[in-house]
Amino acid sequence: MKKKALLLLAALGLAAGLFQPSLLAQDTSSAEISGPNTQGDNRVLVEDADAQASATKGAATSATDKTVPAKKQGTDWLTIAVGTGYLLGVLVLFPLVVYLNMKEKLYDPETAKEGVDLRGESLEEREAKARAILEEMADGWSKVPGENGEMLLSITKRKQALKAKAGLDYISKHLAPEDPEIIERLDELKGVYENRCKRYFTGSQWVLGAATILGLVFLFTMGIDAFVVIHILGVVFYYLSSRTPAYILERRMELFGKLPGFVGGLMSGLMVGMGAKHYVSVNGGPWQRDGGEELSNAMVFIFLMIMVAVLLGFLAAFLGVINFLINYLGTFLMPWKSIEQSYQEKFTASAA
Repeated sequence: MKKKALLLLAALGLAAGLFQPSLLAQDTSSAEISGPNTQGDNRVLVEDADAQASATKGAATSATDKTVPAKKQGTDWLTIAVGTGYLLGVLVLFPLVVYLNMKEKLYDPETAKEGVDLRGESLEEREAKARAILEEMADGWSKVPGENGEMLLSITKRKQALKAKAGLDYISKHLAPEDPEIIERLDELKGVYENRCKRYFTGSQWVLGAATILGLVFLFTMGIDAFVVIHILGVVFYYLSSRTPAYILERRMELFGKLPGFVGGLMSGLMVGMGAKHYVSVNGGPWQRDGGEELSNAMVFIFLMIMVAVLLGFLAAFLGVINFLINYLGTFLMPWKSIEQSYQEKFTASAA
């Protein structure tokens, strides 16, 4: 009975597609002027032609008034989402994400072009300032229990991370302490910062995989062109924008727990449905597996998975824009601020 209903719906859908109404074309006709070549006849015939033209114009106007206006098409939100992902995500936010990932790393005088700039201060002055910076920075960190029950200092907030970055970079670039105790403390706090601010991918493996496979299909079928390059950059942008700092990820886990993602739940549900077993009993006989029903269901689920995968592949850059707002606005480092400006803004007593 269910199959008959499905066939009936399919037939109705096909019939509706075959008998769609179309706009009627307007037929225009021209009157031919003929008759004797006399002045009087010509005058009468011209007047008749003018009358016919006026009648034709009136008929055309009446037909136009009776024509049913075409319905306005709805907003294509899918096209808007894909376009927003490619334009805003790839062309605007992708370079910013790359820059922020580079800027979040601590300043290394051995690899940086600026190197060490001591600004003419003595070693004692530099080490005294370094101690004050490290003390003020650590005093603002959160206390968390360790594995053995001891209390440890750690970064759990954006404000702490930004201040630590400013202080550690300033010490490395302008102070360069030589006291072993200060160097040991500096390395310890650097390790905490790098561990707590390390980013982990928290996006959907399904989206990443679908977008990658779709990009490979484009590459092998279309070759290297502008659209393929933009799509590949969109995949990379989705991966980078879906990386969350450890201290924010830990806080999210505490608030929301480990919840299954929507995309993962959807694809897993399709896989479970595809693997469902169907049994049938004929005339009260023994129950036997219905291979035909299972095959048809599996084909439907495979088709749905392919369609969902293609859709996710196109939406990867748009989802990357959403993840950028979630994962980077809370840890945003102003690109135009130098180490010196960040230090002056974050520290008070030590900045003198």
